Order: sequence, then C-alpha cells, then structure tokens
Amino acid sequence: MGIVKLGENMEIKEEVIMKACSMAMKAHKSPEKQYLSEGIHSSSSEVVFSFAGSLSVNDWFAGSAFGEMKVDLQFFPSLKYVGLDQTGRVNEAFFKRFEAVLANPRFKVEVTQSTPGHFISISII
Repeated sequence: MGIVKLGENMEIKEEVIMKACSMAMKAHKSPEKQYLSEGIHSSSSEVVFSFAGSLSVNDWFAGSAFGEMKVDLQFFPSLKYVGLDQTGRVNEAFFKRFEAVLANPRFKVEVTQSTPGHFISISII
C-alpha cells in the first residue's frame, strides 16, 4: 500500500471526502437512526449517506481478525481502498448493516431523488 494525498488519484473532491468522514462520526453518535444524509454545500447534486458501524468486540473479532470478509465484487464493484486501486475488505458486521440500509425502501427513494443517475459510496471503518 502506498501513501497518497487526500483526493489524489481519484475523481472525488476533497470536500466530499471530508464530509464523508464527518458524517461517519455523526452516524456513530446517532445509533437510533439507520442512516443519515447531508448534501455537499458546493454542489446541488452530491449527497453523502452514512450509517453507524459496530464497536462491539464480538463484531470485530468474529471468525477472523477484525471480522473481515471478502466482498462480492459483482454486488459492490466499487468497494476499494480510498486513493488506491485495490479491492477493499470489509468488517462483516459493518457490511450487514450496509445491506440492511440498502434494503430500506425509504433509503432507495432518498438516493434516487437526491442523486439522479449517480451513486457514490464512501465507507469509513
């Protein structure tokens, strides 16, 4: 793994990455909500969706170190290490929460209304 500058080697603005980090922290502070969403101030078409992961020891050490699992790239082809063109790995409990969010009909409507034709997902674990 190499060292990269925030936003380098990607077509994602630094503002979007910073918003994703901020939203990830907000989601952890709002565990009663399945997900949160906020628009990017400089853009009317970019929205960041976030959801809380798990801080449970059982979730982080389930089956393997850090509860990691291989990602089905047919289902999530864009799960990559931020800034590198390498397939990412994901914590299984986090992934299951993500699947639950995707299955939520309200989430699907909100994504469709806020980002017509575009869906970028950045997950911070």
